[in-house]
Amino acid sequence: MKNFGRILLSLLVFWLWLVLVRTYYICGVKDLCSPESDVSSITRGKKPLTLTVSADGIRVLDNFPEFVFDFSSTSFENSDDYTLLYDKLAAMLKSQPNSRLMITGYYLENEKKNDAFENLGLARAMSVADKIAKEFEISSGRILTSGEITKDSVLDKPLQFEMLGYIPSGELLQAREEENFKKQWKDSITIVSYNGLLAIFEPNITECKIVPAFEEFTVALKAYLQNEPKAKILLIGHSDSHQSEAEAKKTAMNYAKMLDKQLKKTGIKNRIELKSAGKTKKLVSDVLPDNTADVLATAKNRRVEIIVIKPSKKKNN
Repeated sequence: MKNFGRILLSLLVFWLWLVLVRTYYICGVKDLCSPESDVSSITRGKKPLTLTVSADGIRVLDNFPEFVFDFSSTSFENSDDYTLLYDKLAAMLKSQPNSRLMITGYYLENEKKNDAFENLGLARAMSVADKIAKEFEISSGRILTSGEITKDSVLDKPLQFEMLGYIPSGELLQAREEENFKKQWKDSITIVSYNGLLAIFEPNITECKIVPAFEEFTVALKAYLQNEPKAKILLIGHSDSHQSEAEAKKTAMNYAKMLDKQLKKTGIKNRIELKSAGKTKKLVSDVLPDNTADVLATAKNRRVEIIVIKPSKKKNN
């Protein structure tokens, strides 16, 4: 009986020793017992409703709670809000098959001591991406992930979401683009660019869309040209990369002809010259990583530059 008691006591001492060794290894060697206050909102506190999803700079989803991850971990407290977010993201991806979702995960400097993850931010992003892909049957290739370490002392936004190649609602997009177009001609009436996001330029059409901001521009341009009767207007059409050189050259000229027609309708009498740059001067890459067309970028590349050229002054001998 005494031997049994000794054995039991020895086992208890050994178990306590193991606990102490494990605690030393985790906290002393790995330094994974950092105080919770170091990570603030990543582990504690009310979740702020500041999580948004953007597409080409336009906010398409907002007022969702920020994710709150456990320290140095990919674990987070799930909620119905996140289920709703996943549902909306999946619906957006399914509504526009050429779109992609980019999720970027972040982590703090003092979290990188966890050897379980080479890039904790990437692991966090992938944990959410996998969930969306599996639950909503979205191809994993349509959800891209990346991870970065943040230099901030507090991790307020551990995940960021962006829709790539996704066309926001027409009203949101047009409002943004009209504002940009207005800024162009108010900064300089002599050189502006009217792009396919507003004009809806397509290769096989003969009429483009004229938005209110363009009508305002033509009024201002006509007033400017009244004081410059000898100025020439140069229209340079640009196409995208999804056509051959010859096709792009022809299409870009067609875009220039569309605006030539519109300017003449306003009663502008100045000489108008048309040129085509084809696809030689794209503003942005309009091809996605899988070699499909980026619809928004394509529309940006389809444009017509409107340049007012004043006659050079002759020097007196």
